[in-house]
Amino acid sequence: FSRDGEMLESPPEMVGPPGLVLLSNILRNLQMSNQVRFRANADVFVEAVAQMLRTKFTKVTENRRLQLGHKITDVDVVLYEGNTMYLIECKHSVPGASTHEMRGIWEDIERAAEQLALATTILSEPKKRQSYLAGWFPGTKVSDTAGVRIQPCILCSHREFSGLDYEGIPVR
Repeated sequence: FSRDGEMLESPPEMVGPPGLVLLSNILRNLQMSNQVRFRANADVFVEAVAQMLRTKFTKVTENRRLQLGHKITDVDVVLYEGNTMYLIECKHSVPGASTHEMRGIWEDIERAAEQLALATTILSEPKKRQSYLAGWFPGTKVSDTAGVRIQPCILCSHREFSGLDYEGIPVR
């Protein structure tokens, strides 16, 4: 930096792993205590997942709203391949700074399971399923959706619970 036009230099500094951990814990704790969630991070996570799937599959859509009476939910990514419709709920959680704080990530998984259960219920009804799929993937015929298997999935940005099933829903 400069002072009165004179360039001043400070000696080089290095932040080691303990400092990085400290800073990450401080950021995480500030986010949690102030209930700040960086929405853009979650949106980017969903978009990245959808883009990666589009490189291998043609029928991929994101951020789809579903309604059953007064109950409303959304599915982050829908992948329709063959006779299977994958409903993927993406959860970008603030990492826990201790084992006690892992509860926040687990609560995200529980919320995802609730969303997916409602989405599965809605899409299990053949006429609703056909209507939604035809809207999301134009050209989808009734005969295409007759025997569709619905597979809900939870995709987390962290690996702490990867490999588990929660209420029959795989967590990855």
